[in-house]
Amino acid sequence: MDGKSCCAPGAGRDQPRPGEVDTAAIPVCSQPGSKDGMVEIPAGSFLMGAEGPETWQADGEGPVREVTLDSFWIDRTCVTNRQFEIFVNETGYKTEAETFGWSFVSPTKSRKPIESMRKWKP
Repeated sequence: MDGKSCCAPGAGRDQPRPGEVDTAAIPVCSQPGSKDGMVEIPAGSFLMGAEGPETWQADGEGPVREVTLDSFWIDRTCVTNRQFEIFVNETGYKTEAETFGWSFVSPTKSRKPIESMRKWKP
């Protein structure tokens, strides 16, 4: 592992790469039940999981297994920090890290103080 997150495509950059969507231009919210800004993922099967010394079996990362899903709708882009902040302010949502008082953080899988993970909050 290189120590970088696999889940933050824009990490460390202020501007999108060529071909990426500028998430600042995406509306924060649409009407409840709307599929605006979403795409339908068709039903199908895929191989999920990994094997090897870097996988953490107890976390469900392995073994490799076939998974079949029904079709579903998903946002075309990642949720931005701004969108998440608005959601939290409007709903009072608390993350599991805030609820439990700690969180496992990859790649070290160690317990880190929540304060270091509250980058989306001022």
